[in-house]
Amino acid sequence: MAAASIPKCFVCPSARRAVNAQAAVQKDYAINGGTNSTCCPERTQAGQDGVGYVNSRTRLTDIKDGDSQTFLFLEQVNWTNHSWLPTDYGSNPFIFVHHASEGYVCYDNTAPNIPAPPAFNIRAPVSDHPNGVNVVRADGSVLFLSDSINMTTYRALYTRNGGEVLGNY
Repeated sequence: MAAASIPKCFVCPSARRAVNAQAAVQKDYAINGGTNSTCCPERTQAGQDGVGYVNSRTRLTDIKDGDSQTFLFLEQVNWTNHSWLPTDYGSNPFIFVHHASEGYVCYDNTAPNIPAPPAFNIRAPVSDHPNGVNVVRADGSVLFLSDSINMTTYRALYTRNGGEVLGNY
């Protein structure tokens, strides 16, 4: 069955598995939902500036900021709070989802590896790596993103067409 056949590239070998018995089919990465994290890439196309959102048809040619300057996937480990499920339940399933907002990671004004204060429906990136998270940029390259990244740069990497000019980060 497809849901039980998660490709290994979606599982971080450093991430602990949630206590939920279904955790074996939980991925540790989520698609870039952009900076409109207040609401809701799973519900509307309006105002979405990331790569993934409901019924997205984003193509590489739509990423005007440059595919090396735009996040595609970021770590969001299986055990963290996703959608309406509590921490350590085992959410972020590979195919079937409990709630449509699972699988999206959005800009959060906290450091990339530090979840927002305990709250409902956190969408910030989260990893088990000290001091940062792994990301995949739209060009396919992988990068370890440090928690000490400049927050203006960090926010700009979520937009596909924001017009930001970034140097090295």
